[in-house]
Amino acid sequence: CIRECMPVCHKFIRDFFGPKRFIEQKTGGYFITRYNSCTKISKQNSKTLGIKTGHCVIRVTQEALYQTYHTWQKMFPNSRADSLTNFLEKIKEIGVIVKKGRQAVHKNTYKCCDLVYELINEKYKEMYDEEIHPWFSAEDPNTFVEYMGRKDTAEPTSLKIKE
Repeated sequence: CIRECMPVCHKFIRDFFGPKRFIEQKTGGYFITRYNSCTKISKQNSKTLGIKTGHCVIRVTQEALYQTYHTWQKMFPNSRADSLTNFLEKIKEIGVIVKKGRQAVHKNTYKCCDLVYELINEKYKEMYDEEIHPWFSAEDPNTFVEYMGRKDTAEPTSLKIKE
């Protein structure tokens, strides 16, 4: 019953970033898209987050992440979206790094969240006794960073999924 009773925001963090094509989910009213002003993709170049170097960090403004969650959670007809404050508290439980101060996203600063698959998967295993299916950012971080980080980059062939 633990998995069935998990908060919808935990399901969102687990499922939204998983498929290779999460970056194309913008058509459903999602706000986390390829190279926009509220999303910054980078590879970890130090051990400041408690993970090895080379892992992918998805930095999203708190507002964009919340708006995306709010749209996504409508797939669950009996659920009600948490307030932004409650949402941030709940996603912290599952390993999302919720920044207190403003952080740089491109040329501006915002209140942000950092999502690192390895940290989130570790917390998820502790809470639900199973692993999250690997995110594309963890499976192929170089391609993910290259594609998501630059607006002038054509879609890499490794992103193409055979139907």
